[in-house]
Amino acid sequence: MSKVANKLQKSIQNEKQAVQNKPLAVTDNIVDQYNKADEFFAVMQNSNSKAIKVSEGRKKQPLITSTFSLPEDEYTSITNVLKLFAQNNKFIKQTEVFRIALAAMKSLPDSEILEIYDLLPKVSGRNR
Repeated sequence: MSKVANKLQKSIQNEKQAVQNKPLAVTDNIVDQYNKADEFFAVMQNSNSKAIKVSEGRKKQPLITSTFSLPEDEYTSITNVLKLFAQNNKFIKQTEVFRIALAAMKSLPDSEILEIYDLLPKVSGRNR
């Protein structure tokens, strides 16, 4: 195991000892997190490769990278959504704002999606 992994594991052990004197209700969740960390390091110690093993039931979807341009006021709207989440102690990425919008759009009938599109100001693509 690498030096970084050893330091992380030692840090976790120190944290475990630090929370032992806390009330039971507070420590239940923390103990669960420590158990997960211990399981992770056990897998890493038993693994000869550097790849992290993903549990059988959780397969990740492939990610597709895309680039596009937005009008400044629409980009400002994204920033406002990011600020809203930050004010509620949730820190998300710009791509997650788009994913939220897509999830909300799934609940709309096709006619409303087309109507919203017709209301958008037209933006010409720029040449690269």
